[in-house]
Amino acid sequence: MRALSERRIPYDFVDLDARSLSSGEWDSLFSHCKAEELLDTDCSFFIKKGYAYLSYDAKEELMEHPELLRLPVARSQGKVLVGFDLQRLLALGEAQ
Repeated sequence: MRALSERRIPYDFVDLDARSLSSGEWDSLFSHCKAEELLDTDCSFFIKKGYAYLSYDAKEELMEHPELLRLPVARSQGKVLVGFDLQRLLALGEAQ
């Protein structure tokens, strides 16, 4: 989030290690993105548990195991951006 701070783009930070997302926050994410797009297929938890070889409901797994969530998640003016993409983050900030 340093990129946002350096450009003075306002954002809220939520430490997912300290608190989990509420059901409303999950609903907001799922209404803007498909659950499969929110999965971090490169994280160690995904690889260690063998999700690549399993059949599963992505939405249920994300809610049970938030460590599968691709980070960062940025929300602004009804738009959601998942994963680090500097150009899209900057575009999200310029829309404000």
